[in-house]
Amino acid sequence: GFHVDFQEFVLDYTVFLNRKLKKSHFIDCSLKEAYFLKCDLTGTAFKHCNLELTKFEDNNLTQVDFASSYNLEINPDSNKLKKARFSLESLPGLLTKHDLIVSK
Repeated sequence: GFHVDFQEFVLDYTVFLNRKLKKSHFIDCSLKEAYFLKCDLTGTAFKHCNLELTKFEDNNLTQVDFASSYNLEINPDSNKLKKARFSLESLPGLLTKHDLIVSK
């Protein structure tokens, strides 16, 4: 199988395509403009990661922990998000496609 864990890595512009990344860990990583397409990320943790302009398309994001990551933007219609964790601050990133304005 294919398993990865990254801590304090710069993974900007990385492409993950058709990968099984179950229970992987991305800790304190920069993933600017990275691309996840058709990946199984079940149970993966993105801890304190910069996800600026990162694209998630057609992935299984079941139980993924995004709670401490930032600059997150995900289309819920294009990914399976069952029991995924998000912080309150990252919720606007789930509404981007609807062109809504969210204020505190």
